[in-house]
Amino acid sequence: MTNEEAVSILESWNWRFAKSMPNIPHSYARKSDRSDVGEFFKVAMHVKDNGVAERFYSKTYKYLYTETHKYWVMYENIAEAEIINRAELR
Repeated sequence: MTNEEAVSILESWNWRFAKSMPNIPHSYARKSDRSDVGEFFKVAMHVKDNGVAERFYSKTYKYLYTETHKYWVMYENIAEAEIINRAELR
């Protein structure tokens, strides 16, 4: 999967605002909302394999950047991933 393919898929999804963390505004897409779970895992793996490692408090995540957003997966084991997050770049 190329970066362009991953971003095209990510941008086609519906995103939910994470109301539980209003002080850290971001949205998420759930695996359970995807009709193609395999595609979800491919995109999650792409984010993890091609993202830039950055610290968020005591954790390090891989962030995939586009011109408008950053995407990340919070699971070490992609097979356990339930959501992919995104935040607008400001």
